[in-house]
Amino acid sequence: MNDAGGTHTVILIVIAVVWITLWVLAVISIAQRPGLSGFERGVWVAIAILFPVIGPLVWAAWGRTRSRAPLQNP
Repeated sequence: MNDAGGTHTVILIVIAVVWITLWVLAVISIAQRPGLSGFERGVWVAIAILFPVIGPLVWAAWGRTRSRAPLQNP
C-alpha cells in the first residue's frame, strides 16, 4: 500500500499551521509596535492581510527594523 497521500496531507497541514501562526504573530507584532503612528500601523496590517504570504515576511525583514522607537538620551 502507498500512503503518500496521507503523508502529503500531514505535511500540508503542518505548513499551513506554521504559516498561519507566523501571520498572526506578525499582525500582533504590528499592533504592539511602539513608534508607529495609527496610519502606519493600519498600512502594515493592510499589507499583511492583502498579501498574507509576503506581507509578514516584509514586516519581519523591513518593517520591524524601520519602526523602532528612537532611543532616549538619559
